[in-house]
Amino acid sequence: MPMWPAPTSLASTRAQEAHTAHAGHTAQAVASAPGTWSIAGEHAGHFGGIVVMGISELRAAAAVSPRTDGKVQVRLIETTPEGEKHTDDAIELDELAKRFAQQQPGIDEQGRPTVPPLPQGGLAARIGGVIWTMINRQLLSRETAGADVTIVCDIPRDAGMGALSAADVAVALAMLPENVELDPPTRARIAEICTQAVDTFSSLPSLPARHTAALRTEEGS
Repeated sequence: MPMWPAPTSLASTRAQEAHTAHAGHTAQAVASAPGTWSIAGEHAGHFGGIVVMGISELRAAAAVSPRTDGKVQVRLIETTPEGEKHTDDAIELDELAKRFAQQQPGIDEQGRPTVPPLPQGGLAARIGGVIWTMINRQLLSRETAGADVTIVCDIPRDAGMGALSAADVAVALAMLPENVELDPPTRARIAEICTQAVDTFSSLPSLPARHTAALRTEEGS
């Protein structure tokens, strides 16, 4: 039976080092978020019910730096029993705008409402979608023209611990301007933005409570 390796250094430190090696320059900002696991109410969360979440010591960290070509370039480094697994993906901000438009409900020729197709986006669409939504929800400047993103994730994928949700939150926190105060209303807004982005752009659905728990939990609470 494979044993999950315990991290020997902070995910944020490794993300910063990996970003320098991959992007060729130092990250502008680094942030991390914890894994989450559902204790009760997971299915009720989609309908506004109460969800009880636990927080893991394992974290996902994101290092980011700006681009000027309208592209979001993502490298995901995952810890596995077999060693590090690297995934690279990229998407244009203009492509994200097109996909957002495709997800909006419409009216057909007979005046009946149409149901948009399910999103099919992968890693870059999900992470780029978080950034695109932050721009369009006025948490990032309209002049934001892309980003290099390096994510180091120590949380096991497909283990019910919210690895990708933690990555969403880490990217959002890293992208957040320094002059934005990270008070409770802002944390709630970021959680909403992450959930909206995933529901719009990612083929994998989100549990809103994961984003909220990862953002609202503080050490000792």
